[in-house]
Amino acid sequence: METSDSLFSKILANGPSPGTLFLVLSRMKEEGHLRKVIKECHHALDIYPDDIHIRRLLAETYLALGQIPQAESELDKVIARIDDLISSYGLKTEILLHQKREKEAVETLKIYLAHRPDDKEALLLLDSLEALEEISLEPETVVEEEAITEEPFVEKDELKDIIDQDQGKEDKGEDRIRQKKVRMINILEAWLANIREQSKTGLSVT
Repeated sequence: METSDSLFSKILANGPSPGTLFLVLSRMKEEGHLRKVIKECHHALDIYPDDIHIRRLLAETYLALGQIPQAESELDKVIARIDDLISSYGLKTEILLHQKREKEAVETLKIYLAHRPDDKEALLLLDSLEALEEISLEPETVVEEEAITEEPFVEKDELKDIIDQDQGKEDKGEDRIRQKKVRMINILEAWLANIREQSKTGLSVT
């Protein structure tokens, strides 16, 4: 009967995909073939240097063997690769805003900022989005019919003044929203240009 070790060897010899490689090497690690896993991980990374799953497995295997510096070195490469991909959260924010899913955009932007806390444009954009959300939640100022019925002797001119004042408050509220939206769009355009550039310049980890 064929052993799992010889079966793994056959799979590895047939040039499997990165996903299959990761599954086979993970199983080999579970069975305790740590040094062979390290050897095969290095071989796999010669072919697929950007595969962070295999590289993380390599780091875990080094750690299991007590080889701390080697484990740290491989993990640093994984983290660097993940860092290159953080701009994906920026692109997701853009998609959500196009779909008018502002609350989800805010949450996605917060994840981006957890990795890029010094991105001033992203911070300004988050501030603008949250300010817009606060404005949209403010209660609308309206003339209540009850108020009119309670004051039956209000003159027509006085009533017109009350309505005009109320309309002025509504107009100011709309102006605030428009101004916030214009500011947000300006910040968004500048930030997204930056994000698209980041997504183009992700470097391979070797």
